[in-house]
Amino acid sequence: MFKRILVPLDLSHRNGRTIDTARELARLHGARVTLLHVVQQIPDVAASELSSFYQRLERVSAQRLRRIAALFTARGLAVGVAVCIGEPAREIVKSAITRRST
Repeated sequence: MFKRILVPLDLSHRNGRTIDTARELARLHGARVTLLHVVQQIPDVAASELSSFYQRLERVSAQRLRRIAALFTARGLAVGVAVCIGEPAREIVKSAITRRST
């Protein structure tokens, strides 16, 4: 039924149930999981003005996602991580559309 599962995470302590559900769906369907975090861009400030700030947030977010990904790989599940910058809802939809065709 599911071939790919996109799991947007805000990296808060509230993500536990979401992670558990994604892991179980991946196990049941043999699906590949992508863990996604969107670093919210500060409105009305050019990204170039804060590039080192965003790079640091991307790096920390990717590290946290890789730790979560280890919960999937420990069970033999295919998992990838992705971090992007922008408006979360827009970036999640864009990622879902892009990943649907790959």
